[in-house]
Amino acid sequence: MTVARTEAARLLIGHETTEVLAAAAGRALTPPGMAPAASGAGVHADCAGGVLCVNPAEAMSAAASGIPYVYARLSTVAADLETMAAAAAVVTAVGGVTSHAAVLARSWRIPTVVGTGFRFSGSALLFPAGARLRPGDWVTVCATSGSVWPGQLEQYRDPSAVRVLSALTEAASQLTDLPGPDLYANADTAEEIRTCLGLGAQGIGVARTEHMFLAEAELGLLRAALWPGPGSADQALTTLQERLRVRCRDLEAACAGRKLVIRLLDPPTHEFSDDRHNVESVETNPMMGVRGSRLGLLRPDIYRMQTAAIVAAHQSLPEHRRAQLGILLPFVTYRAELRQLRRELAIPAGVQLGVMVETPEAAHRTGELAEDADFLSVGTNDLLQFCLAMSRDDVAAELIPAYLAAAVVPGDPMVRIEESASAMELLRLVRDRSGSTPWGICGEHAGDPIALRSLLALGPDYISVSAGGLAGAAIEIGRHRAALLLEPAGVGTPGA
Repeated sequence: MTVARTEAARLLIGHETTEVLAAAAGRALTPPGMAPAASGAGVHADCAGGVLCVNPAEAMSAAASGIPYVYARLSTVAADLETMAAAAAVVTAVGGVTSHAAVLARSWRIPTVVGTGFRFSGSALLFPAGARLRPGDWVTVCATSGSVWPGQLEQYRDPSAVRVLSALTEAASQLTDLPGPDLYANADTAEEIRTCLGLGAQGIGVARTEHMFLAEAELGLLRAALWPGPGSADQALTTLQERLRVRCRDLEAACAGRKLVIRLLDPPTHEFSDDRHNVESVETNPMMGVRGSRLGLLRPDIYRMQTAAIVAAHQSLPEHRRAQLGILLPFVTYRAELRQLRRELAIPAGVQLGVMVETPEAAHRTGELAEDADFLSVGTNDLLQFCLAMSRDDVAAELIPAYLAAAVVPGDPMVRIEESASAMELLRLVRDRSGSTPWGICGEHAGDPIALRSLLALGPDYISVSAGGLAGAAIEIGRHRAALLLEPAGVGTPGA
């Protein structure tokens, strides 16, 4: 044990990850006595401001004029991605810290406040406390405090805390040869991959193909494939396949030599619908309906198209520029689903096929899934909401605050997976029944240092987090390794 490594380990053990992250986060400086227009759950602790926009047309107009904008929606769906990606900040009425908007906010490192409870009064936003904000108003979003403020407020970041954060990140990098999980990132474009690798990710644990279909042209083609007219599906799928091939080739080139897992289409189809297709795509409970591999079995042409594009991109590159490629099947429950899709998709040698474990049933069937899968990825966002019977989009605005106020729960149950008896028991099942098949955790909880501490104790082979969670995850994994290094010296363990 070198002196430098010992000092790095002691530095990590001496700091609490959540406290350092909070101290280093950007925040709004609010005038004394001023109240926020709204409060909610903050995602990606930072602060930004801009003019309020409530639809893509307003946002496009602001962007064309070089004006930063804050994008406000009741909730976000796949069709909002292009507008959301260019926003300075995002505000939603519903949803919690594992909702669609929150997942994307962490990936893109956009300050976001979800679950503010506003409703529309005309085009204005009316918040529960009575504040009213109108499109064109300047607003400041402080995700660090989970608050939305009228006007343009000064912003501040503590430089000494930023230096401590940097020192801890460097210390963690000195211990990566010790036992612990690989740290992957969730990223959907070549640019995002390069950003995540620069932030310390060792590879990409999930690239979501649905996010590659959301420019207006691709979205129109996907709708034509999902709800085809006479002869339109084949033409749409052919065009989509070529466009996806080009994008996947870019992903591979950005990830050359590293792990790259590309997930096939996962969301319910209503997230891609427009007014013409709403009736066709309505499900009573879409998150538990036809999505992921269930859609792949009902519409194998869509999964075949995606797989052909991914494999063609992989094989078009010289070997030294290829990634270590895996294709990920979302929302698998039964071994027969996996077997049928493996036959249908004809995965070539050298490309791994993994499954996402996202339901309690799938967790109980880990042993049989592990026999046929090359790797397992536990999607804790869905797994936890199914365990709790709480929709991650619907409980944040009213139920969770009421439960916290009444001390029904010690913390937000959608965040504190380590407090869920059933979810933790299912994760132990996955660990115990996975055998020699690598398994990891791909969910927002792995990016939360407190939750990650309990998850690390389960011994996953890897974790995959959004870009915004990489720093905290790297430090917490570093603290885990530091405890192993210093344990003979009696220094103690993280959290002790």
